[in-house]
Amino acid sequence: MILADDSIGDSSDFSRTSSNQSLASTTLSSKSYEGCSLDEIPACVLERIIAYLPVKDAISMERASKRCMEASIKSWSLVSRLLLSRDCEGFGKNKPFRNIHLKSLDVSGIVHLMDDKALGIIGNSCPFLEELDLSGVRASWEALGDLSESLSNLKKLIYKDMENAGDKQLWFLIKGCARSLRFLDLRGCFRLHGRCFRLFGDQLEHLFLDGCQQVDETAIEDLCTSAVCLKELRINNCCQISDENVSLISRMLSELQVITLCGNSFEKLSTAGIAHIGNITSLVELALDHNPLVNDAFLISISKSLKNLKTLSLANSGLDQTVTGKGIIAIAQLKTLEQLDLSSLGAVRSGVLLEVVYSCRSLSLVQLRNCVYLSDHGVKGMARAANIRHLDLSGSILITNDSVQDFIKAFPQDEKKPPVTIVVGGTAVEASRLTMRGSRVIVDSSDYSSLMTMSNNCSFKIGTTSDDDYSDNEFEALTTQRSFYIDAKCGEEEQHIEDEQKLQEWVEGEARNLGLLGS
Repeated sequence: MILADDSIGDSSDFSRTSSNQSLASTTLSSKSYEGCSLDEIPACVLERIIAYLPVKDAISMERASKRCMEASIKSWSLVSRLLLSRDCEGFGKNKPFRNIHLKSLDVSGIVHLMDDKALGIIGNSCPFLEELDLSGVRASWEALGDLSESLSNLKKLIYKDMENAGDKQLWFLIKGCARSLRFLDLRGCFRLHGRCFRLFGDQLEHLFLDGCQQVDETAIEDLCTSAVCLKELRINNCCQISDENVSLISRMLSELQVITLCGNSFEKLSTAGIAHIGNITSLVELALDHNPLVNDAFLISISKSLKNLKTLSLANSGLDQTVTGKGIIAIAQLKTLEQLDLSSLGAVRSGVLLEVVYSCRSLSLVQLRNCVYLSDHGVKGMARAANIRHLDLSGSILITNDSVQDFIKAFPQDEKKPPVTIVVGGTAVEASRLTMRGSRVIVDSSDYSSLMTMSNNCSFKIGTTSDDDYSDNEFEALTTQRSFYIDAKCGEEEQHIEDEQKLQEWVEGEARNLGLLGS
């Protein structure tokens, strides 16, 4: 949820000097960033990019395509300084895009061209690779093993969404480079049991296991004893995780800074189990989206112990009966909090929200999607949050122009300060009637609240059953109220019921659904 820096440094001088800096070394706001094609880059931008390249690389670009050739030729008009000291070696046979020069390789987009032989070529030609993305590449365990043995310096490995990759293939893929790995992404490997976890060394810092449904208790035990320096662990929808596993994680992984336990399919996990998270005092980021085990006692506990927490995501977590205003107010004790997501929580009222906002003065990003009890008073109070940069109110149906206009006025134009974004899609706000003059606020009319529903529907629910005790709870009434509001504002008019008796039955049924009549 980290926002990208919107500031852009002005520079009019271009140089042909070599540079070790690149976009790839820049920390991006989204870890799911996948890049773009050169064809999508405007010609003027491409010219400026080429203007920064060393002479040899700029000339080499001319051979890529006609468009690149034209851009390369025009880029010379932007160069005010020419240094050839690093380019006097001539055009040798260094083959800079392979052999010892190649450090990072992504073949996930051309999996139809990859086979066992291709992996052999990669292993033999690029022995000094440090980053490799093999997502989508299907290969035998022998080929994966040979590749792994060749890449002893590999630090980052991505092999995600491999539904058919079993433990044997993953074992041999990791075996040769396990001790050097610092980052491993195995998200969506449904057949992974985790026997390869015992191969890890103390170099591993980041491990993504989202959706690895077969990772069992033994695998987590192996992980905790081998990768003791782990800093980031994402185990969303790993439904075999148990209370003992979370307890072991809290005791063994003393350097853990990020842990995510999102999802509603943790069959072996209880409220007592997740309470052990409060013992991981080194945490700076915690995400429990859609996790029904969250309750007031848990929130009060972590608010007292996790004093270094900077990011907390509780979207659609707990139940309306277990997460109340008492638990939300406890979050106010997390003074270092910078990013907070309380989307779809019925306990979020204006008074409760402002209690948190006024105490957590470092808050820069707040997501309040589908908070149907949040009123204008809460948004007006948010205007006092001096460090706020992004406020998402998607689907919070009680928000109107009155509060949003006050929010806009609270942040006057200032070139030295970053812009502030407020998202109002799915609310009662009419963006066309807002006055933006003299403000640095950006109004986004998109409705991102539907993403919450999609995420919930797509989550893994193996072996889960519905809870009849809460089938008629207050949240369902809120959903009905929201559908009434949206239908009235945006929907088409339904066909009229002419029969008096049917009309009476329909009215009674709707009133009963809204809790206005007894069941």
